[in-house]
Amino acid sequence: MLEQNFMTSMIKSDGLWLAFFERPIAGALGALTLLIWLLMLGRGALTALRRPAQA
Repeated sequence: MLEQNFMTSMIKSDGLWLAFFERPIAGALGALTLLIWLLMLGRGALTALRRPAQA
C-alpha cells in the first residue's frame, strides 16, 4: 500500500521530489528529519574517532 501511494504521488508530481516538501509543515518535518540524521551521523563519527584503535 505504501509503495502504491508513493508511486501515485510521484506520477502526480511528474517525478519531482520537492513536491513532498512544498507545504510548510512538510518542509519543516523534512528539515528536522535531516538534522536528526546528520546529528546522529556526526555523533557516531566523533565516537569512532575518539575510541582508541584496537590492534
